[in-house]
Amino acid sequence: MTQRTGLTSDTSKDVVYTCLAHHRRRRLLVLLEDSSSPVSPADLATRLVADESDSDRSVEDVSEDDATSVLVELQHTHLPTLDDAGFVDWDRDADTVALADRTLFEDPVVAPQLASLEESRDRLLSALADRRRRLALSLASRSSTSITREELAAAMVARERAMGLGNGRKNKHEAVDALETKLYHQHLPKLENAGLVAYDHDGETITYVGHPDVEAEWFDHTVDDPQCPVLEIAPPQAKL
Repeated sequence: MTQRTGLTSDTSKDVVYTCLAHHRRRRLLVLLEDSSSPVSPADLATRLVADESDSDRSVEDVSEDDATSVLVELQHTHLPTLDDAGFVDWDRDADTVALADRTLFEDPVVAPQLASLEESRDRLLSALADRRRRLALSLASRSSTSITREELAAAMVARERAMGLGNGRKNKHEAVDALETKLYHQHLPKLENAGLVAYDHDGETITYVGHPDVEAEWFDHTVDDPQCPVLEIAPPQAKL
């Protein structure tokens, strides 16, 4: 089992994956790791534009307009996200940014993702940036056959209630129905788009596919909690 160390041992998975779920934030962290001293956001914006260019573009070739456009995005979106999560130290008074913890690049969850700067990786990490989607993956990965959306929703509701999560004011059937709808409209499209599951829309069944760069332990450790044994999900043909 992967042992999480450093920053991500004390940071929620939602926050970690959200921070990593944009290629520009991953590239920004790599640039900061290569810097021995704090860097201004303006310098970071210029470096990002140069690095993201298809050609061997130097920072001297970056236009002011291009750098300004990226700088606005950094200041309003990416730097606040990384700073709030504790990934970077953004000193607004000094107008500098520095990596908050260099052990980030040794963390077994984070390091492999920082090695991938392609936009295609964004879909995978965005799919993992939600507790319910990780729980769905945890349960689906433990089924030897395809499972129905109703079965998955029922298993997730039972698991959440065993962990003291979810809306306890709804009865079980209402909670399952509500989650089925969310799975259909929100969670399964994200998981399918990331290549983590296959969803048969006609049969309404889900098959866990997984990803070569994702370990099952990343999903939700609570599934392996000895106080909450793994739920048995009956295959569709065996459903009563």
